[in-house]
Amino acid sequence: YPFYGFQSHPEKPLFEHCPFAQVPHDMVSRLTSLYIAAFLGSEANKSNRPVERYEKEWRHLFERYPVYSTSSPDRAYLFEQVYIFPGTQAGLRDSEEKQEDEMGSVRMVATM
Repeated sequence: YPFYGFQSHPEKPLFEHCPFAQVPHDMVSRLTSLYIAAFLGSEANKSNRPVERYEKEWRHLFERYPVYSTSSPDRAYLFEQVYIFPGTQAGLRDSEEKQEDEMGSVRMVATM
């Protein structure tokens, strides 16, 4: 089966609307994102690998984990939402730390 990789986030023109980021939202950028999604979907449909059991597949779905909003109207942020996976140092890289704001919301902060 083929592997595909991107050096960008092709979903950003459709879903990321941070006023601090320079993400293009013009028609060409949005159509390119939709084309990439359709292409990857058609490639995935070529797979003849059956799902062994729904319970086994379910254990690996993103939908099982909570999504944390990291957006704020008054500060820059890298991503609007993040997933934090249990048992993986809260999903942090060496350059990031987990912080909680005064309302107890978890946010990711780069500590470069």
